[in-house]
Amino acid sequence: TIKESDSNVYVINRVNNTISVFDLNCRLIKVLDGKINGFHRPEGIAVNNKNSRIYLPNTSRNTLTVLDPDGTYNTTISQDEGRFNYPIGAAIDEVRERIYALNAGNGTVSVLNIDGSFKKLIPKEECMLSRLPKGIAVDKYDGKIFITDYEKNAVIALNPEEGIFYGMIPDSVGKFI
Repeated sequence: TIKESDSNVYVINRVNNTISVFDLNCRLIKVLDGKINGFHRPEGIAVNNKNSRIYLPNTSRNTLTVLDPDGTYNTTISQDEGRFNYPIGAAIDEVRERIYALNAGNGTVSVLNIDGSFKKLIPKEECMLSRLPKGIAVDKYDGKIFITDYEKNAVIALNPEEGIFYGMIPDSVGKFI
């Protein structure tokens, strides 16, 4: 992901439990170590460009780790009552001040307020997800979320505020492999 405030590129390495930070000329600036910075084998990464905080889903711990703009640990968002279930991706809607966590464990999306408090859970049936969702992104202009689904070979679009399913882009259209 790219952080707009400094135009740095953040690349996760789940196996080594690190995040490499590069400039736009592909020069390594620094490496953040999960043991020091409070994250554990993240599978996704999202940046809030309003406050430059970095959000990392910790799949095995069912949490989101929040890092400050310099990469130091800020807090951990944990949700009780099964609201996180193997979170594999995160996206930030800066306009509506929402955090979305894609739960691979049950095919749902956790919707949080920007402070990390729980807002709602979008159920699997509303998301139209299979057992293998992989990534999530948000359109900052209209708030639609887009979810990649590995098993369906598709991209799913929906409005998380109104619960409206917009449709699915199957592999026959984009030739996803």
